[in-house]
Amino acid sequence: MKIIITIHLLLLSILLESCRQGTAVLPYMPLSAFSGDTLAYLMYNFEDRKSLYSGKCLDTLLRDLEIPIKSAIPGSDPNNISICPGILFSFEDDQTTSTKLHNKNKMFFIDMDFDPALDNYALYNIIHGGCMDFCPALKDFLDSKTIGGPTVSMSPKKLENAEMASRLSDLKASTGDLTTGFSANLFNYTIYTDKSSITFIPYAAKTTNTIMVNDIEVASGRKSQVINLNSTNNTVQIAVTCADGTLTKTYYVNIVKTRK
Repeated sequence: MKIIITIHLLLLSILLESCRQGTAVLPYMPLSAFSGDTLAYLMYNFEDRKSLYSGKCLDTLLRDLEIPIKSAIPGSDPNNISICPGILFSFEDDQTTSTKLHNKNKMFFIDMDFDPALDNYALYNIIHGGCMDFCPALKDFLDSKTIGGPTVSMSPKKLENAEMASRLSDLKASTGDLTTGFSANLFNYTIYTDKSSITFIPYAAKTTNTIMVNDIEVASGRKSQVINLNSTNNTVQIAVTCADGTLTKTYYVNIVKTRK
């Protein structure tokens, strides 16, 4: 019993310290939570949460990743040809990856730095050149290597810039807290409150974005209209459209009324 109490007190102290430092840990979210938005899944789990993987073996990240890696493109260091600082992982086979890069088609990658850098000679004994399938031999070679940090990227860059622009950078509510910490790449939230109304302050990733809260435009950093709450569940939609109007992302906040 004393051991259980001690563990609970330790967990509580860690949580309180995390809150004092403003470092809420974002939980892993499965691919199914993103309604088919592969980029949002990758950005949330492996970009927003990259610090959780830094300093760990690649195998730790691969166990979480629900989309299989199919090919790899090794990086290079012009000042030291004996090392490979990182690898670009693709979710397409090597031939498709090469073709899409050449044609500038839409693609997602995880760009993985390694610390220390990889031995280029050992790596090229497996790869034998540029882009190749993520074969068992390559996976075995990389599994135990330490990650410096993953970065999610997209090709072409113009499309990536538009994708990243059509997002919020933060979202504040006048009552209650989001059940998970806010992430620009997480689009579904829940708030519990005993209040009869609520307002939001959305912050745009780009000042040129248009933000609509339940179909009413709201300026970035300004308070939304008052939204009256019914006695059960209430869903608020916050839509963000990039400046050229080509992309819109919608955040959904489910507000659950509780008794006072």
